[in-house]
Amino acid sequence: MSTVLLLFTFFISLASANESLNVAVSYFANNSNDETLNNLEKGIAEMLITDLSISKDIRLVERERLNDVLKEIDLQKNPYFDSASAAQLGKGLGAGIIVTGSFMVVNDTMRIDARLIDVDSSEVLLAVESNGTQNEFFNVQAQLAKKILSGIGSELTILDQKKIGTNGTKDFGAFNAYSTGLSAMDEGDKKGAQKAFEQAKSIDPNFALADDYLNQLGVKAKSTLARAKAAKGSKLDQLSAISRSDKSLDCDAIYKVYGEIQGEYMMKFIDGANKEEANRYYGLHYQFISRLVEDWDKEKDSQIWCGVVLTQMYSGYFQHVLPVVMGEIEAKKAQAMGTDQSRANMMKQMSNGIELRTWEGELLVTHDQLPSVYTQTLDQLLSLALDSKNQYLQSGISIWAGQLEEVSTYLQTDIDQSVVDGKKMAILKKWILTESPVYLMQMGYS
Repeated sequence: MSTVLLLFTFFISLASANESLNVAVSYFANNSNDETLNNLEKGIAEMLITDLSISKDIRLVERERLNDVLKEIDLQKNPYFDSASAAQLGKGLGAGIIVTGSFMVVNDTMRIDARLIDVDSSEVLLAVESNGTQNEFFNVQAQLAKKILSGIGSELTILDQKKIGTNGTKDFGAFNAYSTGLSAMDEGDKKGAQKAFEQAKSIDPNFALADDYLNQLGVKAKSTLARAKAAKGSKLDQLSAISRSDKSLDCDAIYKVYGEIQGEYMMKFIDGANKEEANRYYGLHYQFISRLVEDWDKEKDSQIWCGVVLTQMYSGYFQHVLPVVMGEIEAKKAQAMGTDQSRANMMKQMSNGIELRTWEGELLVTHDQLPSVYTQTLDQLLSLALDSKNQYLQSGISIWAGQLEEVSTYLQTDIDQSVVDGKKMAILKKWILTESPVYLMQMGYS
């Protein structure tokens, strides 16, 4: 029976049964004489899965499921070269069709071959190939996807056809780094995967698939964290355990867990109630801020996420201690100007009972200590932001400079010495001149 007739018969049977088609894509065999290209086996498969998923006629099996099944079964032969092995893999994945393939890179030429195999009969339903130069690998892969979709009779609109390849990259170096990241993920090397995906993004900032996996790394970190601490209570209990750990902080995991509770707890404390719980919640923020500032150089592998965590946790911590700090500022203003203390008293009444405690309830910072401790925290954070190249920290400098103006009212003439040293103040002045002149005027600099 011809390949065309086999494929036609296969789809007629599906249509009569009114079933959608489950399609799995196996890893593509490297037929090049270059083992450094082995990582592309997974990269090509993943990009093909993404492109084929545009069709509404088929359902693609996720790549992670492929990894699970490959661990469960012992394939004696490569699925691309042996239809029976391909069918065995397809059955394990619950697929009706499995796409197997190989690629070859010789000098500057690249070729990708693919076969569609009927899982039930082990027969080859369709064989397609695509080739071009290595620099044109984007088009080579995209054309392969179009040939497969056309071969199975999937009707794509013009817009659907335009979408093929849009999540990928046209840079071979970025694609190679991305493929390396996939292999590192599968081996459980989270830091190696992050490094590879970030390299892919640095080469091609618009590489959407690399973005997806960087986000997924955070999700996986959260899942690992949840499993490790599932028996120890809530997500806040998990965060507290991390803050007390003497191991390196896992900022991407922290960010994912913190992101799930941040909005809920901010709304919980917005009316000023639940102060005891708020003191514990924001005390945890203070612990993380202090720890991250102190250990910043040790967190090189996750400084991007550490910057996000620091910025967001500081924002929550600031809102919590602000009434205490402003109460002291207003008292100093009234004393200096000889006016009544009504505004200061109002602020102090609002701030009554605010302090910082550990999540377990141990006192960290008393109410009276908060203004000076806040000043020290701002000092440390500004110093780190000015010294660090972290984009998230640097994006907060202008905002923190505005807060610095409020603190300077409380500190009066000691701002240069007490908040940041003279050298950093000079840098801060220059930053404010460039980024936000309004704060410079507020602070009285000309």
